[in-house]
Amino acid sequence: EGGVPDRGFPSLRASLQLRLQQLSTAESQMLQAAALLGFSFLDRELQKMLGAPPAAHAAALDALLGQRLLLENPLPGAEDYTFSHQTIHAILLEDIPPDRHAGLHLQAAQALESLQSAAARVAFHYEKAQRPLDAARHWLQHAQDITDFAAFDQALEVIARVETQLSHAEPQAHRWLAQAALQRTNIALFQGQTAQVLQMATPALDLCRAYPALHSRLQSIQG
Repeated sequence: EGGVPDRGFPSLRASLQLRLQQLSTAESQMLQAAALLGFSFLDRELQKMLGAPPAAHAAALDALLGQRLLLENPLPGAEDYTFSHQTIHAILLEDIPPDRHAGLHLQAAQALESLQSAAARVAFHYEKAQRPLDAARHWLQHAQDITDFAAFDQALEVIARVETQLSHAEPQAHRWLAQAALQRTNIALFQGQTAQVLQMATPALDLCRAYPALHSRLQSIQG
């Protein structure tokens, strides 16, 4: 008694969920795709991922900007757009139906790959799309990229990730396991670990034997 009556105001999350449920199919699909790309994203990535006609893409984007679910990013050199609230981004990711999850990540991976985006981003989406061989190819490219900057520990972590995810029993995986063995040996060489290079070389050569280019590179390291 004497207190402020409970007016039953909805929570912020409930209010946002209600707004998202009222979107058109095109607007909802655009927001889901954008959420997978990140809290902020480039419009060319979103366009490539969705593949909608330019006019339809622009109309859906304008509607989402008008409802302030998305905002133009004012920072120079940053991504084009950002979500207006972290909760919107979180709700969208949580509400992606399980049967669409892998397919959306595959769309993202293929779009980013075609735009020559950073290898780690492409690898992440292929991994989520349950495409381990494609993920391995890009993770190993990422490992090579950071090896070039002498980030050896981080590169070895990425290589270990690939080795863990690939099955040795799957014939197609052998190519990427051989590549991983070569890159491990190469990093040991860069670090001046001569004894480890010699120790790693024999099993690595066995893995690389079926791939002449890798085998030749490993032999040059060994020599």
